[in-house]
Amino acid sequence: MSDKKFNNIIQELIRKSLFTERQIEIMLNQQSIEPTKIKISRGAYYRQVSQCKEKLKQYYYTAILLEGLELSFSDDFNITSQISQSISQIKDQDHVESEHELFTILDNAVNRLSTSETASPKHDGEIK
Repeated sequence: MSDKKFNNIIQELIRKSLFTERQIEIMLNQQSIEPTKIKISRGAYYRQVSQCKEKLKQYYYTAILLEGLELSFSDDFNITSQISQSISQIKDQDHVESEHELFTILDNAVNRLSTSETASPKHDGEIK
């Protein structure tokens, strides 16, 4: 990639995610065989590492809870997995030709998943 750490698509996904760009950078650095030096104090770095691990745990517990309560289905995760594979293929590209189209597809998919019957359960009784 050029001077930017992430292309526009990855930056937009980060902006809409639970993680900050710094936290994503740190998680990638933790996975790297040859970690790079990040301009951050050692204490702040390990605090961020701890926060990342906690957020990941919360993410997995949330996914398990939603699927266990049938508020989300494995089909939802299949859809997100397919989209993730596409993102994986373009993550290192500086410029993606159909960027606007991809943002539209991503937003539509997330909106459809979050407004489906599973995400908006019916309530037969009165809300008090």
